Amino acid sequence: MDLRGLIDSLNEKNFPIPFSGHFVDGKWQELQQENVIKQAVSPSSGATLYDIRLNKGVIHQAIEAASVKFEKHNPTPMHIRFEILKRLRQGLTDFQDALIKAMVIEGGKPIWEAQNEIIGTLNYLDRVASLEEVDTSSLLGPVELGVVPREVSLEPIGITCAWLPFSSPCLNFAYTFAASVVADSPLVLFVSGNAGICGSIFASIYENLKIEPNLMQVVISDFVHFHSALSDSRIKGIIYTGSREHCELIRRERAGVKGRQLILQSGGKNSVYIDDSADIEQSVRATLLGSVKSAGQLCSSTSRVFLPKDSMVDWVDCYVQMAKKIEIGPTDGDNSDVVMGPLYSNKAVEKFLRFQTMAKRESKSSPLWGKRLETGVNGFFVTPGLHILDQFDSTSAYQANVLMCPDVAVYVYESQHEAIHCMNATDAQLVVSLFGEESKVAGLCHSLSAPNVLINSPTIDIELHPGIAGKNQCGHHRLSGVGLAFLLSYPKAIVTASIDGKGLIAWPFSRN
Repeated sequence: MDLRGLIDSLNEKNFPIPFSGHFVDGKWQELQQENVIKQAVSPSSGATLYDIRLNKGVIHQAIEAASVKFEKHNPTPMHIRFEILKRLRQGLTDFQDALIKAMVIEGGKPIWEAQNEIIGTLNYLDRVASLEEVDTSSLLGPVELGVVPREVSLEPIGITCAWLPFSSPCLNFAYTFAASVVADSPLVLFVSGNAGICGSIFASIYENLKIEPNLMQVVISDFVHFHSALSDSRIKGIIYTGSREHCELIRRERAGVKGRQLILQSGGKNSVYIDDSADIEQSVRATLLGSVKSAGQLCSSTSRVFLPKDSMVDWVDCYVQMAKKIEIGPTDGDNSDVVMGPLYSNKAVEKFLRFQTMAKRESKSSPLWGKRLETGVNGFFVTPGLHILDQFDSTSAYQANVLMCPDVAVYVYESQHEAIHCMNATDAQLVVSLFGEESKVAGLCHSLSAPNVLINSPTIDIELHPGIAGKNQCGHHRLSGVGLAFLLSYPKAIVTASIDGKGLIAWPFSRN
């Protein structure tokens, strides 16, 4: 199916649609006769959107095409690399309505959130374009701390293999594609089945750029096939955003290739700190947004709140009242008032309900006990959870697990020191938000171990203003955006001596 046919099917909601196939070696591989490895379903209705067909031959062909591109490596001038990214930005602009529709239907994003992601993606690519004047010099800071040679180039480490998650497909595509282009590293992009329509649109935009072939391959897949592909030793860069379990599996089983970079990011136990100078309604609104955006399925989602004792009752009452007013429901209709859509699968719903039971056992009280929500359609809907705990315990099943769902644990602190100690007691955190008068809370930033700290802003804002992409279990100091290019390449210093040998400062013999 061509791009126009795909867009028409989206607009008419004519599902299931024929599988667009995979974009490999500059051509579309439809595989209509192959077995179905997975059915992509709408999280809002449970209806089948399309069948994913894939075999090992397509994966091998994709890696082979990228390998041929790398082996014939002829460095692309940096200004051409930035021109490619500018043209990509225009392509995403031209098809932004289709991408919004795709995220709403296959990703379960409310319309406001899908629009927000497109704006963030285009703003990010504008920021990338502004880097053209500094190009590689901004990636070579550690090199320049030494004796600067006459010339330094960035050489690609090899093929990059990346996973595109459903949670933020446009932003992740922009980050990954921009980094691979700046690094001049051929990209094999595996796309989650919950983002396959977005992936097909990205491939079509790339095809229409009519640039050098085999810079990118696009394979619609599942994690099993993605993980299997990583056994190919020609893959030198792995970019993955997803569950901690999957990240640990990749580290354990796919790290042992010489020169391979693992660039992994999992969800975080992200905290909100409420100072006694904070505006209660503002901090509640930001915390709730951090919990329900993408139904809590972002690496930046809020999962913990630390409250001063005197504010606890008013803050919790305000949160409960506000949470009960938000509209939860299908995102694939015409209701633009929906604030929170579905979880991505029934498996995610079952996990959420299981941990709600654990939270109920551990908590002092549960002002909001998350439940399955019946909406009249067969989607994967739940209501948010809020639990007040007497004691912080980073080893308990409920408190230690990254749940990736709309659930918040509340802790009352006696002192700032106590709250900071608890916020730092987890390796799985991407961002902390501080609420209160800036003069009072800004001084806490350097006491926190989280790689990103926001002041009077929800944790999920880091998605649109990428800082440091993670540390420890959340990302092992993974870089963000174009900074990824530093990990997908290596610096090469080139020093030329004069032909008469006078430049040989270490020459041990007489020059006479």
